Amino acid sequence: MRLTLSSSAAPDATLDELVDACVRRGLAAVALCAGDAHCVFPGPDTLERRAAVTRARSAGVAIASYRTSALDQPERLRRLAADVGIPIVLDPPDCDVSSAIRVAARLRDAGVPVSVAVRGIDAVNDAADVAAAELGIAWDADPATAPVAQHADALLEDCGRWLREVRLIGGGPEAAMQEGRGVGSLMGALALARFDGDLVLTPSSPRYRVAWQTWLGRRGWGCGSSAEAHVLPLAGAAPAAGGGR
Repeated sequence: MRLTLSSSAAPDATLDELVDACVRRGLAAVALCAGDAHCVFPGPDTLERRAAVTRARSAGVAIASYRTSALDQPERLRRLAADVGIPIVLDPPDCDVSSAIRVAARLRDAGVPVSVAVRGIDAVNDAADVAAAELGIAWDADPATAPVAQHADALLEDCGRWLREVRLIGGGPEAAMQEGRGVGSLMGALALARFDGDLVLTPSSPRYRVAWQTWLGRRGWGCGSSAEAHVLPLAGAAPAAGGGR
């Protein structure tokens, strides 16, 4: 299991800043989300993008994936994956998993490592459809909206060979808030199954931006990083696994 940081933890950070934060926290990889400030995006290859990815890998931090809801640009995503060697995660807009499966199958047939995101109460059923299409699964495990321990057991038993990424919503510094929500059992299930994919630590809400900035050691970096009245800090530092206790 590879502990990974989602770029949504610091959406205004450059890739270099995200890599520095991973090194400080002992995280092995970073998962990039479309629209964040990391400079990696579909389109023509650029020296800036290639150099940033090279620096990340030189620092020992892998680029785990590039997550996007844009299903209408498979060729641009294919080129991104080919140019810098990044797996693609298709995050279906409006939970349209069937459309994401069709696009993902085209990318897979073009040689792109690709997964489809599933979430919520229907995650297990949606994952079964993704696995039936022989595609990777990226599961958004959100303790606030679904029984993550039960879903983990079902996903690992029925679709384990296709599970590539588990995105722990509310990991990192929010872990203390997840007491009694099944996160410990989730971590145990992944460990017992010898899950060898990415466990991606992801904020549950922008409200906790200050807590994540502090946890990552980046308070004051980037634009828009000053504390605001509605942004909530969290006391104490959480384990890097974001819930394994």
